[in-house]
Amino acid sequence: MKNYMKYLVSCSVVIAAMFLTGCDKDKPEDGGNGPSITWTNTAGTTTYDFSKRYDSSEVEVLIKAVTESAFTKFTVDIDSNLLTAEVLGLAGLTTKLDLINPSVAEAAALQNLGFPTGTGITSKKSVSIDITNLLPMISMLGQAGTCDFKLTATDASGTTVKTVKLDVAAPAVQ
Repeated sequence: MKNYMKYLVSCSVVIAAMFLTGCDKDKPEDGGNGPSITWTNTAGTTTYDFSKRYDSSEVEVLIKAVTESAFTKFTVDIDSNLLTAEVLGLAGLTTKLDLINPSVAEAAALQNLGFPTGTGITSKKSVSIDITNLLPMISMLGQAGTCDFKLTATDASGTTVKTVKLDVAAPAVQ
């Protein structure tokens, strides 16, 4: 019984330590501070929680990343049963977007969608990406599904990873 109690206390301490130190995958990976990444509505009056999944028709997606030095990496990985490699390929994109070092074709496609690329990121201390106007287009694909956008931003102080998680409803049949 005494050993069992020690085990329970040890487990409780470990769990409490993980909770208090914020042990989750969206924290900087290397222990550094890393750039800050926030998700708000376009007016900046509502801040969304990266740990939650939202209905795409009920949110706006304005991402703001801020660094104290300079961005050295900024990628977006798309995990979606709707925005597949085939669908994204039609727009000149892939499921793994490198915003700092895109291919020439991908840079043109990203810029046409309003994404900053290259020196539009590396020369800035603050970068905003607004995909709110793109969300209705995703539902036009005609089926329900999920779209997760994993953002990875790196600067001299570390790496930060945040994921925008969206549920997309199929459009109503008329």
